[in-house]
Amino acid sequence: MVDTIGVAVRDAQPRERIRAFALHGAGLVLGALLVGLALALLAAAVAGLSLASRPVVQIALSVVALGWALSAVGAPGLPFPRRRWQVPERWRFALPLDATLLFYGVLLGVGFLTDVVFPAFWMFVVLSVLGGDVATIVLAWLVYALLRLAMTAVWLRDAPGDSLASRFLGWRSVAGATNALVLLTISAWLLTTFKGGI
Repeated sequence: MVDTIGVAVRDAQPRERIRAFALHGAGLVLGALLVGLALALLAAAVAGLSLASRPVVQIALSVVALGWALSAVGAPGLPFPRRRWQVPERWRFALPLDATLLFYGVLLGVGFLTDVVFPAFWMFVVLSVLGGDVATIVLAWLVYALLRLAMTAVWLRDAPGDSLASRFLGWRSVAGATNALVLLTISAWLLTTFKGGI
């Protein structure tokens, strides 16, 4: 996927670069909006159960967040869902580049339709369902889409002599540590809001 965007961006004129990022960004926003709305509907359906305020749920999520934080940095921790399917590479050759950039964006904006390398994403999904109103959930998913677009822009910035694969390996440890920090913060927050009892 990044190779496709790289082809559209790295050697393109400024206007074409902006167009490529705009198309990919529109896809990311559309995908994130769809999943955000779906999760908001699910959150509304379970709101009456008050799951987020139940101590047993808080403890379980805190333990899961801690276990996933360990996994994020490569330590023995809790497993998290992985989907090995990636965006179809054949689209790069079968579809016009504009359509490919847009459709890849949609799939990545949804998030769980492609391989989720780090577990903080799944905690984001769970917390979306357990708490928040429709506007907050949808806004959070739109921010997620924009962050993905920003990271793509950073990843594809001009840097002579380095490949996209080597850049991914270089960023992996930073991304893992960031994921772990986010998950540890969530775990600590859940414990501090714990009221006791079952």
